[in-house]
Amino acid sequence: MRFILLPLLLLTLVGCSSSGPIRKPAELETITAARSVDVVWRNTTSSNSLNMVYDRLAPAIADGHLYSANANGMVYAFGLALGKKEWEREFDLTISGGVGINDQSIFVGTTKAEVLSLNRKDGAEQWRATLSSEVLAPPA
Repeated sequence: MRFILLPLLLLTLVGCSSSGPIRKPAELETITAARSVDVVWRNTTSSNSLNMVYDRLAPAIADGHLYSANANGMVYAFGLALGKKEWEREFDLTISGGVGINDQSIFVGTTKAEVLSLNRKDGAEQWRATLSSEVLAPPA
């Protein structure tokens, strides 16, 4: 068996070799930027160790507004044009999933297995539902 296997292995290796010319890679062309990006506004919602644990909280954008949340229980609405804070709400809970959005509401999930529905216009709590486990993704 060894006597058959060794020649087959050598034939396989020889078959993988190439005797043709080696091609050099093409030269890279210089790319010029078609557009430039300017920072129009910047804001932060928090920077502490709890937010580093729940660093996947993503903002949601709709109808000229940006909605964001942090793990400390703060939820914010900003105007996209100028970055002006339109409202903020504080909840005594740890937000672990969000921000989800629909036509009238935004949604955040908590480490206590709750989903909160908030009014997009003013951040007022509309309802709260309890689930079976911690919410780690934006509620849909």
